Amino acid sequence: MFDEYKKYERKAHMAMSQVSIVFDLARAAEKMCEWKNIGNRNEAWSEGPFIEAPANKSKIDRSFPYVVTTSIETQVIAKRVDKVFQRESENGMKKIDLPEIDGSRVEPYIAKAAIIEQFELFKEICVFFHAPFNKKRAEKLRGVVDDVLLDRLVFAATRRNELTHQDECKPPTMREAVEYFYDITELAVQFGSLANDGVFDNKPIQPTADASAD
Repeated sequence: MFDEYKKYERKAHMAMSQVSIVFDLARAAEKMCEWKNIGNRNEAWSEGPFIEAPANKSKIDRSFPYVVTTSIETQVIAKRVDKVFQRESENGMKKIDLPEIDGSRVEPYIAKAAIIEQFELFKEICVFFHAPFNKKRAEKLRGVVDDVLLDRLVFAATRRNELTHQDECKPPTMREAVEYFYDITELAVQFGSLANDGVFDNKPIQPTADASAD
């Protein structure tokens, strides 16, 4: 059981490390391209992530915004998207705005992916532990498992479901994603301890057709 948990722990931490690196790269580039961030003394450059020159090189000129040359893949998608929104415009429909958090369109998408991925990794180890991983299974263990742990599970599963199934739910921040990561990995530790004590024995949870987070 311990070996399986260590595998989960490594995967969860590796996944979150990758997310944080991707976020830093994407958000740093995004900040470089915004008109509101012009000026060396701009608040945008007081806290990372941001791009700067090495100590022994000329400083980056922040008197103008920079431009990102898009990839071939992005150009292909853009052409397809333009056609779809053009048809909507002709039919009198409003073009959908991309979600933003504090002016960033990068943050909500990366944070969303991080939370969903962390839950899926968590669910894998829960199946191994025969532990609950959704509200329905949690309710069956009321009186057997501490309500605080079950409430934390229900909260984590509910948020994952919102981000997966609801287009207009509150967009997540990277801070939320990091807090989610800390909480759900700690929850995995607690469930592992309970599984080791035999709490989930005789309550098998197998990966069946209903093995969703609902």
